[in-house]
Amino acid sequence: MNGWGKFKGRVKSNYTREGNSFKKFINKEEIECWNIHAEGVHNKLGTSTVDYIFNKDYGFIEMNYLFYDGTIINFVMEKVELK
Repeated sequence: MNGWGKFKGRVKSNYTREGNSFKKFINKEEIECWNIHAEGVHNKLGTSTVDYIFNKDYGFIEMNYLFYDGTIINFVMEKVELK
């Protein structure tokens, strides 16, 4: 594939469910979530990881990435609004 630049290569990924947790939002009751950890090892660039917190009704509540070069990206759902 063209256009991937330095990302060309192979990645071996591993996903592990690491139990449950509970999250509470200001306007919502406490909800049960799955904790999922993933690791991807790129044959040239190194290891990147992500920790997901997932709820069956709302989807991904948090996604916390740590990339091979030290870049950190965090996505966090702040509130639930029902319309």
